[in-house]
Amino acid sequence: LPSPLSLAGHVPCGLICHPDKQHVLYPLGCTVVIQELDSKKQSFLHGHTNNVSCVIVSRNGAHVASGQVTFMGFKADIILWDFQRKELLSRLSLHKGRIEGLAFSPNSLYLVSLGGQDDGSVVVWHVGRSEAICGSPASARSAGSATVVVCSSCRDETFVTAGNGTIRVWELDLPSRKIHPTECQTGQLKRVITCVKMADDGNYFYVGTSSGDVLKVNMNNKLMTDYGPQKEKFSSGVTALLLLNAGDLIVGTGGGIVALCKDANYKVMKKIQVQGAVTSLTSRGQGHQFFVGTNECQIYQINYTTFKEELLAACHNEAVHDIVFPL
Repeated sequence: LPSPLSLAGHVPCGLICHPDKQHVLYPLGCTVVIQELDSKKQSFLHGHTNNVSCVIVSRNGAHVASGQVTFMGFKADIILWDFQRKELLSRLSLHKGRIEGLAFSPNSLYLVSLGGQDDGSVVVWHVGRSEAICGSPASARSAGSATVVVCSSCRDETFVTAGNGTIRVWELDLPSRKIHPTECQTGQLKRVITCVKMADDGNYFYVGTSSGDVLKVNMNNKLMTDYGPQKEKFSSGVTALLLLNAGDLIVGTGGGIVALCKDANYKVMKKIQVQGAVTSLTSRGQGHQFFVGTNECQIYQINYTTFKEELLAACHNEAVHDIVFPL
């Protein structure tokens, strides 16, 4: 049955399964919704003054962070929340216009935020003190804007930003309060990066592109090791990625395909079709079950073994023009 309030499906990576495996979180207008999976009971995080543009949960599940859009030239807030108490802990205000992306470091020491195109900066925040440590322009002047950010799975001081023709690995130098970027080399490939996912061992990360392929990049030498599929690329671009413990890769596309791929050659082993472009992929526990969010405000549950979809929630994705009670 549809839930009382459903996902704002246009927000990339907006649907998140909490580490406790009992809740999902997603943005809806100016609010972040926390929903119990079994009972469908919902709680609401109120505090933003405009639409939520991104949301993230810390690995230990204790904190939630969400960012919003605002008017050009005005500061856009990031709000840090206590998950258990459902309370606002602090507002972090430095970026202007829009918060494009957020990422917690693996031990929840730091929060990395990425401003929108009009802001163009990346900032590292100290979670415990709720203060900015340092910031920097997110991409080189010769490159396009960065649109996605992800932290290392193992090191609190390392994170990745990517976007239009840019993939950067950053190192935080805490004593000097500076961050230092290293450009990743992709050879002759020029890509617009749409999503990024870090491997659990922190040695590699994967990026999806608007061209419909996936690039694998080595975190240590900052070199692309392989990419694919090289022939039949994913139609309408790769819009979401999910890495499973078995080493398999789940790819979501702008054409509504959810595909199970083998890492070695990116060959599609199984696939299903959902309604709307895939904007979120999030696993429940070890990946035996995962959820799909689309830009048509649909939430699907998929069993990894059978690879069959079940529609959990549906909602209008545009304005409602009329309503009537049946006789």
